[in-house]
Amino acid sequence: MTWQVTKYPQIDGMGSVTATIVIIDSNMNRIGAEFVGNLLDKPDVELIDMVLEDFYQKHYFNRAESEAITQLNKDKEALEKKLAEATKIIDNHKQGMYELLAMIGAIAEHVGYDFEEENGDEDSQEDVSDGGDEMEGGE
Repeated sequence: MTWQVTKYPQIDGMGSVTATIVIIDSNMNRIGAEFVGNLLDKPDVELIDMVLEDFYQKHYFNRAESEAITQLNKDKEALEKKLAEATKIIDNHKQGMYELLAMIGAIAEHVGYDFEEENGDEDSQEDVSDGGDEMEGGE
């Protein structure tokens, strides 16, 4: 179908174009829409698409709403897939960290290294309770 495009600028008191009324006309149909801003330089093909989309959404809003919901559902599914992939990667890294810690523990045990001695006495549970008794007795 061939459309003829007519543009009518809406001008404010300062001479600026604030809106554009676009009418598309075929031999059988005439559809118009008003858009904010100056669309006088926009290509006719884009204006035809804009007017048809505006008409479609105003007159077939249930169908347009259904399409929007379908698109949202597709986007949600894509995000859920990406989240599942990211979760899998994180779980793999966690497993690798646990394995690494187990290896470090085994090596430390093999060479006789004690992590608690390295951290000092203040981190030990027994030392904390003993230190508390000393402070009470020291006062």
